[in-house]
Amino acid sequence: MSTEEEGTEEGTETTAETQETAMTKEVPMALDKWRDSIPEDIRNNKTIKETPDITTMAKRLVDANNYISQSVRLPDDGDTSGMDELYNKLGRPESADKYKVTRPDLKEGEEYNEAIETSFLESAHNAGLNNSQVNKLMAWNEEQRQSQQTAQYESSVKAISDLKTEWGTAFEERVNMVNEVLNQYGNDQAEATIKNNAGLISLVYELGKGQVEGTIAGEGNVSHARSPQEAQAEIDKLQRDPEFKKAYYGKNDPTHGAAVAQMQALMAEAHPEPEKVVV
Repeated sequence: MSTEEEGTEEGTETTAETQETAMTKEVPMALDKWRDSIPEDIRNNKTIKETPDITTMAKRLVDANNYISQSVRLPDDGDTSGMDELYNKLGRPESADKYKVTRPDLKEGEEYNEAIETSFLESAHNAGLNNSQVNKLMAWNEEQRQSQQTAQYESSVKAISDLKTEWGTAFEERVNMVNEVLNQYGNDQAEATIKNNAGLISLVYELGKGQVEGTIAGEGNVSHARSPQEAQAEIDKLQRDPEFKKAYYGKNDPTHGAAVAQMQALMAEAHPEPEKVVV
């Protein structure tokens, strides 16, 4: 019997397709033994211990790599180019003129200051601000500007009201005198600055009353009204004057009527009626 016949009788196949050896045979790794192939110095790491299998480990590796590729590295101090790269990644436009800003609605007569806007945007770009941050700061600045304007207006109104109280019935006449001074010596800019400023109105009146006395509204002689304080001072003076008291209290005195009229006028100036509030 030949060798080939002996192999057939024993049932052993010798074809290349079916032959397996110890070098080619693959032994699947047990699922609970995959960590044994990892070096011992990292095998006990918390992340490794909490990873149940190779598939999960691979997924976590891919996710971590994606996260790192999308993350932003903080530049070192003094790294100008690094900071520019960081600002650009955070949304800063490539140049200051590329910002898309929302300008505020202005009141009638107001002009938008484009020079200040340009300067601000250049500073904002140097600071690395993105478009959203720039618009938020511009909105905040506009709120502050309007709040300041409102406060200044309310302060001006109160100051004028206080001056009316201080001058009483003399207010209109003294304001007319101030206007006369401005007409003679001022200009449009000075008038715009002074007309709503109680302190300047009072100052111009004191400086100009001697120069325009008797010339207001073309009148040769003007009877100047007194402020409440001045009227009260005049009342106090007359009440100490024996001659005036004689005429004022003496009903048969020929100058009694004139004295009473003088006192009534002074009392009206010293105690003017408050202005009516129009609602």
